[in-house]
Amino acid sequence: MFRMGLFLGVILSAFFGSKAQGLQSFFGTVKRNPDANQICVYINDGSINNGSINKKYLLRSLYQSVTYQLSKLEDGDVVVGMGEIKPIYNVEPAGFDFPLDMIKTHFYESQIDVSNVRAKETLILSQIDFVGVQKLLGAWRGKKDKSILLHFESFDKVNFFYNNNSQWSEKQMRYSLSPSEDGGWKIFISHASQVVLGAIHIYQSDVKIYWLDIEPSLAYLPNTPLELQRY
Repeated sequence: MFRMGLFLGVILSAFFGSKAQGLQSFFGTVKRNPDANQICVYINDGSINNGSINKKYLLRSLYQSVTYQLSKLEDGDVVVGMGEIKPIYNVEPAGFDFPLDMIKTHFYESQIDVSNVRAKETLILSQIDFVGVQKLLGAWRGKKDKSILLHFESFDKVNFFYNNNSQWSEKQMRYSLSPSEDGGWKIFISHASQVVLGAIHIYQSDVKIYWLDIEPSLAYLPNTPLELQRY
């Protein structure tokens, strides 16, 4: 279950409740339908459509960059962003989805029967602010440096264990993931009022984290790329 932590909650406070130009903030759980090549979302918080909770919507975007981010999400992942609920119509027998205005202009004089269209409630996504990646959850140990252990307890909480002079120490941190232009995600880790930005690549049994800048108070984080494997 997605639990909003203090760190993530503060960041998101600027987004929730905003309805400028018809856009609404939301967070929901991703569900894929590979047979129909569709991605859907179950809204978790009742933030849109008059407070409907666990309602299923098709998830689309008109922006190529956002569509690419959606392609990286899997079943059970969480997406936080801005979007607008619109009906998208399916044209038979062509089987394509179009907005209603395109149907009226493009198909009106065609041989396709425009009277036989089915509306689907669709969340048109304009931006993704944060994500939660299901396969990141759990314990990961340093691939080369066995003295490091990270336990991603939830979509916003990570426990960092490191061995110093044969004694294990623990740091409880908050983290969040946001879109990146490459195949990975940006990662923000917060501890003791300090925030570190990095890039994370998540594979089935491996994780790689590249820190961009480390504050002196977070010197226990490795300066070199952190390679982890499932523990």
